[in-house]
Amino acid sequence: MFETEEKIRKCIITPDGEDEFQLRYISDENVGLVTTRSEKSYLILDSIDYWYDLIQNGYPTKRKCKCKNDFFKLYFDYVPRVGTDDYRAVELISCCTECGKERTFAAIDIDYSPTEQLYEQPITYCEKPKIKYKTYSIKGYWKEEVFYALTDFLSQQQLLRYCFYWDNGKRIVEKFTAEELKRFLFEEKNRYLSIYFSLASLDELFSGQISDDKGIYIDTDIWRKEEIIKLNSPFIVAGYGQFYEMEFCSEYIEAGQVKAKSEAFCSLAQKVWEYSRKELK
Repeated sequence: MFETEEKIRKCIITPDGEDEFQLRYISDENVGLVTTRSEKSYLILDSIDYWYDLIQNGYPTKRKCKCKNDFFKLYFDYVPRVGTDDYRAVELISCCTECGKERTFAAIDIDYSPTEQLYEQPITYCEKPKIKYKTYSIKGYWKEEVFYALTDFLSQQQLLRYCFYWDNGKRIVEKFTAEELKRFLFEEKNRYLSIYFSLASLDELFSGQISDDKGIYIDTDIWRKEEIIKLNSPFIVAGYGQFYEMEFCSEYIEAGQVKAKSEAFCSLAQKVWEYSRKELK
């Protein structure tokens, strides 16, 4: 049990004894990948749960020191949570192998337990860091009648409809019939955040989402692993109109392996894709 918050520093070394790395880090998500001089890659902390989803739309660039060098030694400073055997935060430090400049490039708060694995295994070997899976991102400046035709088409596929929207200053999610959704969008189109279409009930999934004083919070990427078609609320671009986006995928990645979603959902995804190519103009 920790009695103080005195930091515990760990020098990052691979099982092969390498300690110099190139670094790719997505700051907004606290997810990163390091690559040794022998070109072996490792994910930082528990990044394996998020890395592949985040790189589907673009691979992060290598970090460079001001001296132009792109190799670093890495140190993780673990901050204990007093009165427990856990850590409440990890600070990630890079030290340039050329000029020796040291900087803290991330500070990650930890809100779960146990945390021992984060110390015992600070990096995880990643054989294929650039795996892609089949996703669909359909977007454009659609006319209002095109948008309503799309929602009608999706409802005709015998899908369940959930609307995530603002109600009296709180975010809520509610299941709608096709007619209820059409009426809501016509009367309250400025209040919704996104619409979710699914072959199966999402009641249990949504009830397990986190919430705060402004209501439920739904992960923006929930459609990646779940069998969901997500239709985002539009935003207005001056001079062009309303910009819409629909997202779904027929595959996902689990533990570094590409897996297909159910046959029924894959068939649905193909049908929606074919519709979008013909009608969403």
